[in-house]
Amino acid sequence: MIKTVLKVWSVITLVLLMQAVTLAQTPVTDIDTAQFRTLFNANSGKVRIVAILDALCPGCIGHSNDLRNVIYNQCDNPNLTAMIVWLKTTGFTTVKADAQTQADTWNDSRAEHYWATNTDEFPDAFGTFSWMSCNYPWDISMLFDSGGMWSGTEPISPDHCTAKISGCCNSYNINNMKAAVEGLNACTVVLGTADEKLGEPLIRIVPNPSTGLFTIDLAEKIQDNIEVSVINIIGQKSTAPINIVSDQSLELDLSDYPNGTYFISVKGRSHSLTYKVMKHQGSN
Repeated sequence: MIKTVLKVWSVITLVLLMQAVTLAQTPVTDIDTAQFRTLFNANSGKVRIVAILDALCPGCIGHSNDLRNVIYNQCDNPNLTAMIVWLKTTGFTTVKADAQTQADTWNDSRAEHYWATNTDEFPDAFGTFSWMSCNYPWDISMLFDSGGMWSGTEPISPDHCTAKISGCCNSYNINNMKAAVEGLNACTVVLGTADEKLGEPLIRIVPNPSTGLFTIDLAEKIQDNIEVSVINIIGQKSTAPINIVSDQSLELDLSDYPNGTYFISVKGRSHSLTYKVMKHQGSN
């Protein structure tokens, strides 16, 4: 009798464990390009990292691990979404089950995992516009700021891109991608002092966009140890001429910088924030 009870209990335990494993699986959704475009736009209120990876390619698996460990495990912003498209490329025998295996390593509700049902077509949608020179991008991740919509046949240009495939965009560097995420204030925002009024921005940069001159208005008086850095879209940091306008205002001169997107990092006694600005000829 005792043996029978133990046997039945073992069977029940095994079934429950199997159910728990099934429930723990991360959803991997079949998708084609048109469906992905709809979901990309549905997430337009969030900052998105789109990755196109082969689930059996060792480099792609390392790429996925880097995104998870270096960015998502270190960034607690709930509006930082990962849209990871797993697919089969030439030379690999990848199937959806392999994508499921990789998706299960994430355990992050901000990550959406997809299986490309149109492997031959899907990467082409990201390889047909001017900023990308390769025709079949994969082992690649692209950062898109909130608000950007995919309205035509081609996706919008990303704020940052990194790839292990030569010629697609910037050479692979996960730390530069992390810097670009931080530049969009999409990782962790450090709040200001307790004296700051609710809803009042700690820092304001105007005009934005600008032809080169930006005014940085601070919510507190300028301290001797304030640090202002300029970060370009691939994460390279530099300095630019700064003039003190008042005890709470600075003027930053990017006139000699090429047109484009930059991230202005302002570090003071009680705050450290990064703002996105655009330098654009004729915008003033």
